[in-house]
Amino acid sequence: MDLLPAGADLNPLALLGAIAWQESSFGRNGGHCRREPAYRPGGRYFTAPHMQAIYAAFGDAGASSWSSFQILYVAAWELGCDLAPWMLHDDATALTWVIRHLDRRVFTAGARTVAEIADAYNSGSHTDGNVPAEYIASFIVHYNFCLDRLARGLALGP
Repeated sequence: MDLLPAGADLNPLALLGAIAWQESSFGRNGGHCRREPAYRPGGRYFTAPHMQAIYAAFGDAGASSWSSFQILYVAAWELGCDLAPWMLHDDATALTWVIRHLDRRVFTAGARTVAEIADAYNSGSHTDGNVPAEYIASFIVHYNFCLDRLARGLALGP
């Protein structure tokens, strides 16, 4: 799998597994859609014209994160996704956009370590000064858990 950029000495499957574990306990956290208040009317990001258009077209579904990876619909849309938001409910469909998000938003910005990737996946950038320390620590635990599972030939999910 050619997911990682040069200089990132990480296991790509463990990285994707860590995202799924971190974001949804690998899909166990009841349902795969999380409404994101910051993208709804009155939210901090709702003022963006494209967010208003997405919300007008899809309502709360357009202001939500989807799948075990919790990919934000607006992030996928900004990367070229022309599917309806609920199509990202399917992990296999969402994975395309998760990988594209990692490639174009996380790795392009220079994130190379597990901590930097976790920070960027959670807050948009690993250099923005918003450091979600608990999220990062938990993500690292999930990444190491996935590495161990892979080393023992076990599935990443439950």
